[in-house]
Amino acid sequence: MKPLSYRSVASLSGGLFGLLCLALISTPEVIFWLFALPDGEAVRVLAKRAGVLFLGLALVLILTRSHAPNPSRRTIQIAFAVMLCAMALLGFVEWRGGGVGPGIWSAICVELLLAAGLVVAR
Repeated sequence: MKPLSYRSVASLSGGLFGLLCLALISTPEVIFWLFALPDGEAVRVLAKRAGVLFLGLALVLILTRSHAPNPSRRTIQIAFAVMLCAMALLGFVEWRGGGVGPGIWSAICVELLLAAGLVVAR
C-alpha cells in the first residue's frame, strides 16, 4: 500500500480550512444550524474571527505542501494533528454537555481523520 503523502493531506486539509474560512466569514449562520447553536451577535462575531484563524491555518498547510520532509514540516504535522484532536475532544465534551447538537459529529469525524492523515503522512 502506498503511503499517504504530506502533499495530498496538506492540500486536502488546507482546502477544507480555506472553505471553512469563507463559510465562517460570509455565512456564520451555517454554524448555528449545523451545531444547533442559538443565533446571536456574539456568536456571529466569534464565528467570523474563527474564520480568519482558519485562513492562517490553510495558508500554512498550502504553502508547506511541497516542502521536503524535514524537522520543521514534521513539527507542523504534529502541531496540526494535536490541534485537530483537541478540537475533536472539545466537540465531544460540548456534545456530552448538551452545548451543541449532533451535527458536531461531522466535525469530530473530519478532525480525527485529518489528524490521523497528518500523523502518518510522509
